Amino acid sequence: MVFRFKPEQDQELMRELIRLKPFAAKRGTTGSVWEAVAKGVSSAIGVQLNVKQVRDRLNLLKAKFKADELVSSRASGVEEALHAVNVQSHYDDLNGLVRDYIELERIHNGTKSAKKAAKEKKEEDLAICAAAIVDESNRRRSQ
Repeated sequence: MVFRFKPEQDQELMRELIRLKPFAAKRGTTGSVWEAVAKGVSSAIGVQLNVKQVRDRLNLLKAKFKADELVSSRASGVEEALHAVNVQSHYDDLNGLVRDYIELERIHNGTKSAKKAAKEKKEEDLAICAAAIVDESNRRRSQ
């Protein structure tokens, strides 16, 4: 029998995903984090779920949210800010929870890419410094 998620179960799924943040798991631990999400949601809703069901449902909810946001922005002609929501009520509806998850994921990915850029900049600076030292050494040898 195929399991069909209800809105309340989707909300529970999103709460668990926001709590455990599988996108921020360290390399090698993502599988166990996804298993913890599946186990937590399963115990909360009383239905046994596996990791694939959880991941597929998350991807579906994110795609649906992004499509709805695109339609909404085209219809109104005004860009809707992610922060322009009632802080108290967005924990009660599915769109608010999906919005929060996407925002957390975006922030994490931005932080991750900023760290990577800083590391690359440092390596570049070290390479320039090393090249300058080698040039200075070669110049002294030639004298």
